[in-house]
Amino acid sequence: MDQETNNRNFILHNRLFFGLLLAIITLFAIIAGGLIFQALIIITFIIGAIEIGQMLTLNQLNESRKYLILGACYLALPALALIYLRASFNGLDKILFLFFIIILTDVTAFFGGRYFKGKKLAPQISPK
Repeated sequence: MDQETNNRNFILHNRLFFGLLLAIITLFAIIAGGLIFQALIIITFIIGAIEIGQMLTLNQLNESRKYLILGACYLALPALALIYLRASFNGLDKILFLFFIIILTDVTAFFGGRYFKGKKLAPQISPK
């Protein structure tokens, strides 16, 4: 095996390990509900807000407020929707179904892209 193949396998194994770890933590929080689920959503919101803040450069200083407001809405609306959905009647079932669909489409897209090896839609962020 060449070095590039070893690197790809290492990256894939790391992604699988951390994906499973995060899936277990998320599943625990979803099942527990209440404050534990809300804490997970808040932590995810904070990480997303940090990411959006890091994407803004000093060159965007004049427009950064607009992007910060849009970014906050982009993160806050789904976060609030998840909290509301989990607290609703049969909320656990709804959230589990939603996450199942999201995970299924993401994993299918990842392995489908590796299998078909077509033109990448976003080569800068693609896991290759």
